[in-house]
Amino acid sequence: AAAELEGTEFMRNFRTFAFASVNAIATVSALAMVTPAFAQESGEEEVSSNEIVVSARRREENLQDVPLVVQAVSAAELDKNQIRRLEDVASIVPGLTLSRTNAAASGTSTIRGVQFDANASGAFTTIEFYRNDAPITSGVLFQSLYDIGQIEVLRGPQGTLRGRASPSGSFTVTTRRPDLDELGGYVTGTFANEARKNFNGAINVPIIGGKLAVRLAGAITRDRGTAIYGKNLFTGAVDEDVFDKTEAFRASVRAVPFDDLLTLDFNYEKIKREQRYYEQVESRGLVEGNALNGPFVINSRDRLGIGSLANTVDMPIEMFNWQAQLNLAGQSLTYVGATGTQENRTLVAGDVASVLANPSGPFTGTPSRGPVPWLNDTLTTAKQTSHEVRLQNRERVAGLFDYVVGYMNIKFSSPTLLYTQANPAGSVATGLTNLRFGGALRFRDASEESFFANLTAHLGEQFEVSGGLRRIKFKQVSGLTSAPGTTDRDPNISTWPSVPQFAVTDDEATTIYSASAKYKLTDDIMVYGNFGTSYRPGNTVICSVCLGFPQPLSALQLSFLRQPDEKSKSFELGLKTAWLDRRLKINVSAYQQKFTNFAVRSGTAIQSLSSFTAGTPNVGIVGTGFNFVSSNDAKVTGVEMDMGFEVSDNFSLSGNLAYASGKIKDGLFPCVDLNNDNIQDAVTISAANGNVQAFVDHVGANKIDSCRSDAATSAAPKWSGSLQAEYRRDIGGDMKAYLRGLISWRGSTIGEQINPFDSVSSHALLNLAGGVRGPDDAWEVTIYAKNLTNTHRVLLRQGSRVGTLIGNVTTNSDYYGVVTNSPREFGITARFAFGSR
Repeated sequence: AAAELEGTEFMRNFRTFAFASVNAIATVSALAMVTPAFAQESGEEEVSSNEIVVSARRREENLQDVPLVVQAVSAAELDKNQIRRLEDVASIVPGLTLSRTNAAASGTSTIRGVQFDANASGAFTTIEFYRNDAPITSGVLFQSLYDIGQIEVLRGPQGTLRGRASPSGSFTVTTRRPDLDELGGYVTGTFANEARKNFNGAINVPIIGGKLAVRLAGAITRDRGTAIYGKNLFTGAVDEDVFDKTEAFRASVRAVPFDDLLTLDFNYEKIKREQRYYEQVESRGLVEGNALNGPFVINSRDRLGIGSLANTVDMPIEMFNWQAQLNLAGQSLTYVGATGTQENRTLVAGDVASVLANPSGPFTGTPSRGPVPWLNDTLTTAKQTSHEVRLQNRERVAGLFDYVVGYMNIKFSSPTLLYTQANPAGSVATGLTNLRFGGALRFRDASEESFFANLTAHLGEQFEVSGGLRRIKFKQVSGLTSAPGTTDRDPNISTWPSVPQFAVTDDEATTIYSASAKYKLTDDIMVYGNFGTSYRPGNTVICSVCLGFPQPLSALQLSFLRQPDEKSKSFELGLKTAWLDRRLKINVSAYQQKFTNFAVRSGTAIQSLSSFTAGTPNVGIVGTGFNFVSSNDAKVTGVEMDMGFEVSDNFSLSGNLAYASGKIKDGLFPCVDLNNDNIQDAVTISAANGNVQAFVDHVGANKIDSCRSDAATSAAPKWSGSLQAEYRRDIGGDMKAYLRGLISWRGSTIGEQINPFDSVSSHALLNLAGGVRGPDDAWEVTIYAKNLTNTHRVLLRQGSRVGTLIGNVTTNSDYYGVVTNSPREFGITARFAFGSR
């Protein structure tokens, strides 16, 4: 129905009405508020994370009494801010960035100036993600967000109370659990411009009152994804058939057979995501300041990609999650288990530079696909299973102590099968008939088991000290097998020869520990200090273009692919205060974290030699550039402040400000630096530039150059913040009207040091919403605008131009890949609920 309405007079009138409404809201907001209150319903929220609580008594404490920085986003806050994607949570949590990348099985996350990049760190995250207390791969959470009870963001090293070690913090999503006593449910629908549609809902059914209940929930999302269309550089035609479709279903069961003695929870979820997309570009001349703009001038505001074939993604996900808690003799024994499988099949068009759009010929092997466009075909199947047991007190031991002891076992497997275009005998293909598909299988099997314990001593009503440790045993076997280019896909994958340079076997053990203290000066003023260490296994990055190199990689090249284990130490001091009968809360914290072997992946493809032979003259072949990884010592220093103010029963304000400065001092990075000034050269190495021989002589048997320089630990801005407000008013008949506002601000950033094009200036995004809520919150209708002022920024610009790869030779286009923020969005949301919701 929405598709049929698109472009009609009704839709034109609706857009006019929506635009007028949000402008009216903006006018009122400027006079009555600054922007919606953050977590004002915190007193009603269930704080479930065992990182925050280790006993029943601690569960009853307000977040103001917890000696660490934690932000809890309730289901109500998610609804208020029209948050339907995980990455949108960052708009109300300063210092946090979340990015879902096209075709990626996992997203990119940054907290406290430290970035988790799956391309650099693999599955070993600096931020640990949880779903219902069980560790989960971040990619699962990025696919669908619906029927959520609460989201918690904890900052700083975690791991001595539950879960896994995480250097920078943890991100916990808790789904809504079944209500044992009351029938209920809800349905929510959202329509917005750019054909955005989202429907989600749930129904809660008690089977045996107070003993057994079931909750069924689901979500359907239809939109154009990043809404980047494809422009054919030969014909000028624009392909607008892009989409991002997600369907999700969840079934939850809760049983309490014996009151307060045994609680059982089970959760099953299935998600399917399909995507057809183009990668956004901008003309070279607009970036470099010259006239080389390509066949068509493309500005980042045009939101266009190039090519005559779109990329596609098919991503099915299936998860099981179960919990049991036994309360006996003043103690609580908890078991949390989970298993999940996430597949990701990505077909990337090989004609991103619009070089061609023809089939490369039929494949008769297994699987048989018939005529296939020239592309990369990737299939990743990630499976993770975890088990955790915790024993902790419910009643304080001897009136002084809280404790928790536990054991965790987690296993992870993520084989990736890649078929990519190649050419026979390692030579450059001269025609489509010469193209072949080469196969490569990347495998990784990892297991981790750990024992952990934490003890908290309450020395009077005001003073508390806590200490904990975790003993970790980690094992990993990873590697690569590869087949030469063939006309057909080789079905005998098990016979593919291994690539020794990428074979890794790890068997390690380490211990991390933490300590904290807090002191309550008054009932409303508390100071605290934390110290913690953390650990992250090293990763081996597979250099896909290196598979075509005729010689093994040099030791220096391998050092920019194999990462040693990362370790860190963190210090934090904080102050939490409450004023005006606890209607005003102001919290401040300062921290410093030092890393050893902190991994950073270059955003710019670095050229190196695929072969080298010493002689007079030296002989070498320049291979295709690759985004190598470097590991260096790093230090992050920061300050965070948040404020919440219930001005009146009808008006609330909140604000957050975060500063994080992550620095790598005199680090060693891959680069191209012929003049030895420790700065990446602007000119590429090519025969046209006449510098191939100079490069061969310069790098020699190392085959790659390096620079020593200072750098940032991430591309995230040092400063970020948000300001929120909500104004509510009774309008009769037990109905309420409301106005909400949210300003999300990001400071400027210089981006990657060796990339002269990726700096981002500071900017703010304004979201506004207004609506009416019915009696007992039974229904609600909201009109909203995201990025009302249509602020536009290029958030990321690649350091090298988009190119087409044939074998190990790249032909560059006149376009740079870019990523921009989302444009203005107008929409309307309606929600209907009954009973337990």
